[in-house]
Amino acid sequence: MTIFFGATSYLAFQSLVKDPQKFYDQQAKDSATKTKIEYFKKHIGDYDNVDDLTKDRKLMEVLLMAYGLEDQLDLMGRIKVVLKEDTADSNSLSNKLADSKYKTMAADLALFEEDGFAKLSDESFVNSLVDKYIMAATEKTMGEQDDALRQAAYFARNIDTAEGVYNILGDKVLRSVITKYLELPDQFAVQSVESQAAYIEKRIDIDKLLEDVDTKAITNVELDNAKNNLSTLDSAQSVADAATTQIDTLKTLLETVVEAYAEQEVATDPSGPYADEIPVQEAAIPELLRVESMASAMQETLDTVTPKLERLEELLNLAKNPANAGKLTSYKNEFSSTVNSIISAINSTSSYNPATGTTENPLMFGSNTTLSIQTTAAGDTVNFKVYDLSDLQSYLNSASASFSAVTSASDTTNLNAATASFDSANIRGLGVNEFHKENLASLESGVGAVEVFVATMNTQEISLGYNSIQDSLRRISTIEGYLAQIKDLADESADMVSTADRSELQAQFEELRTAIRDEIENSGLGLDNFLNNLATQNYDIMDGATLKINGGFDLATTISDVLDTKGIDTLSGAQEMQTLAISLTTKTDAAKFSLTDDQGLFASTALVYDPRAAIDATITGIQSNLDAYIEAAAYGGNNLLSADQSDLSYTVTSSYSTLKLRAYNDFGSEFAALIDSVVVAMSVGTEEASAAAQSALDYLNDVGRTLGSDSRKINFEYAKSAAVVDTLDTTEEEDENPYTTTSYVQKFIEKFLILNGSDNLMSTDSSNSYVLNLFGVNSDGSSTDYMSKIFELLA
Repeated sequence: MTIFFGATSYLAFQSLVKDPQKFYDQQAKDSATKTKIEYFKKHIGDYDNVDDLTKDRKLMEVLLMAYGLEDQLDLMGRIKVVLKEDTADSNSLSNKLADSKYKTMAADLALFEEDGFAKLSDESFVNSLVDKYIMAATEKTMGEQDDALRQAAYFARNIDTAEGVYNILGDKVLRSVITKYLELPDQFAVQSVESQAAYIEKRIDIDKLLEDVDTKAITNVELDNAKNNLSTLDSAQSVADAATTQIDTLKTLLETVVEAYAEQEVATDPSGPYADEIPVQEAAIPELLRVESMASAMQETLDTVTPKLERLEELLNLAKNPANAGKLTSYKNEFSSTVNSIISAINSTSSYNPATGTTENPLMFGSNTTLSIQTTAAGDTVNFKVYDLSDLQSYLNSASASFSAVTSASDTTNLNAATASFDSANIRGLGVNEFHKENLASLESGVGAVEVFVATMNTQEISLGYNSIQDSLRRISTIEGYLAQIKDLADESADMVSTADRSELQAQFEELRTAIRDEIENSGLGLDNFLNNLATQNYDIMDGATLKINGGFDLATTISDVLDTKGIDTLSGAQEMQTLAISLTTKTDAAKFSLTDDQGLFASTALVYDPRAAIDATITGIQSNLDAYIEAAAYGGNNLLSADQSDLSYTVTSSYSTLKLRAYNDFGSEFAALIDSVVVAMSVGTEEASAAAQSALDYLNDVGRTLGSDSRKINFEYAKSAAVVDTLDTTEEEDENPYTTTSYVQKFIEKFLILNGSDNLMSTDSSNSYVLNLFGVNSDGSSTDYMSKIFELLA
């Protein structure tokens, strides 16, 4: 977005002028850039003739970009001629081309000389080419975001190397900047080159434009004022930016919500475009959740069983080797225990069926069968295989019995019998693994075939369950962080002599102890608290289907009550707490593992099968994290969104004017009330929730516009001062900075960027139309003198 007639682009340009190395370093770290540079360095020295060199397209891409000729990559015939001919020859192609970059490249490389290719093996020379490439790539990256900024950077870097007006016209970028500066129409290019050159020379002092940067004049008073402004305005801009960032973040979230509500309302209309899909999905979703739970349970068991089967095969092979006779008993014991653990894992496999509210075992299902679930009205299905692995268990028991009877490596009867039974079990296990991959693929493709999920679901219950899990897991993470801090305090106390004063450490411990209890006993607004001994809860997600969250985790008793009896104000207490702080995490782990297991189905339900729940979750997330958003708007002790912040004033030294940043003391209370209204409306219906969300968004837009108005004034003043500093300050080695220019060129670039920025801004039907009124532009855009008014202000 261009702010205030190109001020943002110009500010970005001045940032580049001030510290180009920062931009280069960032570009050099880009993975694609690194790959190209590595290839270039590795292969540039491989060639000894121009023909072979130019055939390496990847290498030439880097080389041509280094000289600003990347658009000539498909004109390699011309490049060959340029590189082969001596630049000292006035008849050479490089001397006849209007664009001087060809000659620069040919002269630098000097491949036409007898030992020209030796330079391509010189590390210093190759690095100089890489530096040129990074610079050009940096400007290309700028252009992908703001082409005017790229052109300005290129112009600043190259204008003083042009040999005259014809070189300027022969360079696309230099020409573009010049014609934009002169506000020339596209038809200007139709004239002869001589006519174009003559016209430009009448309008621009070419000699001054190409003047060496060292000849610029310095006005110390102006420079000092500009530096003072930068210090003041930088702080002001940072304060405004911090608030703007949070407002923009909230706006983006609410814009997404409003758009999603509108789409959801259309999609779920029983007579709408997805009318045929609704009954299919209402039947499919409970079954899809069922097989998702099966898939998760099966995967966990297979991950456990597969390496154990591999170990059984190893044990059989070890027992067949006479050299291992002394270990046969241990092999037999391990074989038996491993078989038992495999059987136990299979028998304990458990998944949840939302339709019945009960658990089931997809690996001991009673039969090998395929569950088929239609997911779309067009007939797309999920085909999910379940099993009865009683036969695998029988094979393993037989293998175990035979293996237990083995007397030695020569007991081929029992060893062969054990091997045969194991092979049957292993084949069965491997088959289940392969079919399970098909299960997962079928589930993914079947769900992916659904264009949009439109079944009517109990969004409130789904959101309550999903958000309660998320909230509980977040609080567990916080609690574990506090326990780690307590451990650190205990370590510090334990390192002190027994008679030392530990009162300060004890006070910190007590604060953490209180904070832990607060986290355990206080859940998010309106959410179920699974850390404070809440029983298992069932949530009705749609007619005939429920999900549950396992509860019973009494962390108040097992953690807080225990900590209340402890302290670190003695050496013995500290030593005890060193161990206790670690052991208490077993309590949080138990809750965390259980909640994480339940999280999967709720996440699928909320984020996949019920899009409305995902939309609502965004709102409740804003509601629960609003304080954090407001706190994040702080910078340097000031926060424009804070309830206790007063308006801020900043004096601009050069003009002695005062800029103001208005504070929004009531933002927290007013926006919180609007979000609470959205939450209330969510229980009424999608249309009502959408309207309430739009009201909250309108409020943010009002705040954003006012804040943006203040920010733009600061931004523009900063850009002007930055231009002065970077133009006039000679305290640094300017000849090492390719973007340092004369004040004349700076003004040139300033006007160019302003004109580019104004192109979009001048649209009277845009959100910027109010700006035009400041410059006397009529609502129909009829005014013709607005640019002169703008430049009067810039003078």
